[in-house]
Amino acid sequence: MALKILNSFLKVLMARSVATWQSHPFKEGLPRAFRVARNDVLKAIAILLSLSSPTFAATSLPNAKIAIVDVQLVLDSSVAVKHLRESIDKISEQFSKELSAKEIEFKQIEAALVKKRETLKPEQFDIEVEGFYKKLSAFQHDTQKKKEKLERAHSEAIESVHETTIKIVHEISKEKGFNLALPMSQTLYSDEVLNITAEVTTRLNQKITEVQLKY
Repeated sequence: MALKILNSFLKVLMARSVATWQSHPFKEGLPRAFRVARNDVLKAIAILLSLSSPTFAATSLPNAKIAIVDVQLVLDSSVAVKHLRESIDKISEQFSKELSAKEIEFKQIEAALVKKRETLKPEQFDIEVEGFYKKLSAFQHDTQKKKEKLERAHSEAIESVHETTIKIVHEISKEKGFNLALPMSQTLYSDEVLNITAEVTTRLNQKITEVQLKY
């Protein structure tokens, strides 16, 4: 029975490695992501080989009691994540207003420069144009830094909710005797009786209703 379960798990891991290779959205992160999936497959192969050895024939594994969790649904249903998204939306809206105002300002400066071209000496005009582009470049750099900072803050906040979710899965597994918990995203089929997503979501919302956005 255990051998069949591990064999099925190997097939899921192999499918996951192929999906990672074909659809990973961040090309620079692809080699690492693929190596992780590949290493998982190699580990599963090593386990299967050990199970087929004569030594293993004299031993036995405990019967698997499996729990399935839809992690994405848990996060989508989280009160803390909902509040986090509201905070992100407010910051993004304010950021967008500031960006629009700056764009108008730079367009006005550019228009004024075009008019000055007729009255200024070429050397003086070049100096003012250079100053304009320096200010524009600095603004673009600052804008990019703000975006990256907000993205990092969002990722860290989501990660803290995710860590709490994992702890809750551990708690429920100990209480109910599960010895294996799998994410639904890596499960081809499971009986609904194995699904503990609703209970995980309830406990998560009882534990945390807000998460700090370090921005």
